[in-house]
Amino acid sequence: MTIAHNRVSVNGQPMDSQPKTDSSARTLPLTPALTAALRRALANQKTERLALGPDYGAGEHVVCDEAGRPYHPDTISDYWRALCIEAGVPSIRLHDARHTCDSVMHMQGVPIAVISQWLGHADPAFTMRTYVHAGKDGLAAAAASLQRIVTTP
Repeated sequence: MTIAHNRVSVNGQPMDSQPKTDSSARTLPLTPALTAALRRALANQKTERLALGPDYGAGEHVVCDEAGRPYHPDTISDYWRALCIEAGVPSIRLHDARHTCDSVMHMQGVPIAVISQWLGHADPAFTMRTYVHAGKDGLAAAAASLQRIVTTP
């Protein structure tokens, strides 16, 4: 998947723009599950385009409504909150899922330089300071690692 532009809410208005930096524009490999989900979404969009004919919008975004119009970023955040409630999980900002993804990658041993590129950051140190967080599982793993190395007779 190529990240070529973004859509954000600025003072309540949707705004399409280029990525902030050269490193923000990037191509990422997709997992088989995500590839399948995107193919299903594309098939749905094709069906909706056929149903609406010339009234169908540009349909240029990965996520758009049934008329081919891009969602307002705040609407996507509203859908996210509703899904969190439905799933019975704590409600977090959609952007926080980005932090979770990268913390999980870090816990799985993905090098920070790779995580930084995944996020589109030019500086891995910024990624570490801002996005990668240690959780209870990480601290427990650190304790287990220490136990394997440091033992008392």
